[in-house]
Amino acid sequence: MTINDFDKKLSEIVKKHKIPAMSVMIIANDKVILHSAKGVRRIDKSDPITSQDSFHLGSCAKAFTATLILKMMDEGKLDIEDSITTYIPELEANKFSDIKIKHLLSHSAGIVYGLDESVREKMYSDDLTPAQGRILMVKYLNQVERIAPAGEVYEYSNVGYTLLGHIIENVEQKPFEDAITEKLFKPFGMTSCSFGPAGKEGNSATAWGHDFEDGQYIPKDPKIVFSDNPMAYSPAGVISCTQEDWAKFILFIMGYGENRNYLRPHIRKLIFTENLDDYTYGGWGKNSCKWAGAFLAHSGSNGYNFAYAMVGLDKSYGMLINSNCCEDSAANDIAQDVVDFYLDYEKSNN
Repeated sequence: MTINDFDKKLSEIVKKHKIPAMSVMIIANDKVILHSAKGVRRIDKSDPITSQDSFHLGSCAKAFTATLILKMMDEGKLDIEDSITTYIPELEANKFSDIKIKHLLSHSAGIVYGLDESVREKMYSDDLTPAQGRILMVKYLNQVERIAPAGEVYEYSNVGYTLLGHIIENVEQKPFEDAITEKLFKPFGMTSCSFGPAGKEGNSATAWGHDFEDGQYIPKDPKIVFSDNPMAYSPAGVISCTQEDWAKFILFIMGYGENRNYLRPHIRKLIFTENLDDYTYGGWGKNSCKWAGAFLAHSGSNGYNFAYAMVGLDKSYGMLINSNCCEDSAANDIAQDVVDFYLDYEKSNN
């Protein structure tokens, strides 16, 4: 399959599913071998999407938060075996002392998935900074029941990863958003990374998310407060960036790039070490299939965008798929073409 063949197929899938746009990147070894974007930034406009547009990553950004936690462990500032009450003293010790940082990383802390809607709505208040919103979340957790003791069950939790962000800001003595920008995004050269939906700062040259109402996609103005999850959820996945910048992080996961030594080997190993239900301490799901062997993967969505990342462990490849609507069937449709393109490339280069 040639690049032109893939471009044509991607255009066909965007039209078939009647979605605004989709962007795909494939990495082999240490280089990008395909980067294709088709469709429009807004379904009601003709402005075409480009390969330089930012997309909302949703929960795929959990890997950023997990990697920063591991970096801080590498620096001796914390350990994933530590109780979270060591770093969040506002939590009731008799209720949460059994939870270790590693349990939050692997969704095995036995805490709720999300917040009560009334608490979540308060987080949208202009009177609260994201850091203050996370403190509000801690107060909420003190009032609700645990799901299970730590380490016993896998229960995916946005709240858990938001707590990791609160740990980061308590240790670093600065808001999570500043800490991850200074300690991860800047060193990796990920200059497009921002918090909230793409286009929030008024940049019209980027992909808007889309809601689905009455059988059609409706552009979601990124400047409207409810166009994303509360900003306090940043550590769990309220981050946008270009695929080009996302790829810099993926290359690090693959063991390539200027930042391949960002973590020492024994700490880096934890990225790939799974706990319950094959979720790793690096913020990835771990799986395998016939053509790829073992791989890491994660999907993400804020309800108006879709993101998917896959990183080979037995084969040296990476795959990124983004769409500016919450539509995974189109991504599933293009997935086989992504596989075919990579396998053709692999065959021709062996």
